Amino acid sequence: MTDSGPPFSWALPSDVTAPRRARHLVESACGDLCSPQVDTARLLVTELVANAVQHGAAPVVLHVARDDGALRVEVQDAGPDLPSMLEGAQGGRACGLWVVAALASEWGVTEHDNGVPGKRVWFVLDCSDEAQAEPH
Repeated sequence: MTDSGPPFSWALPSDVTAPRRARHLVESACGDLCSPQVDTARLLVTELVANAVQHGAAPVVLHVARDDGALRVEVQDAGPDLPSMLEGAQGGRACGLWVVAALASEWGVTEHDNGVPGKRVWFVLDCSDEAQAEPH
């Protein structure tokens, strides 16, 4: 597959409506490229945006890129704290990261590199023909 469109970025409200808005935006951005993965993408973006709103800091920005048979979704916020899967394992706030780790092809956290507090939590879903043909 080849590149199927430019990256998209949207500022999200820093309130309880943000996850719903992010789900709709990711669904639209998936298009035909990644339609079998749309439910997974919606679930994972919900987890990341909810964490950003609840535990991060405004502004919250959603970035989506479709490229070479993959969908990359990033949720950026200005909060200084990095998420930890250890907290989720102990019943804390990061349980959504376990879901992301289990379902995404890749995922991670990238700190802002310009000295400004904040980070991007991201995931990649494989939307290649081979991945879509595999039973789940």
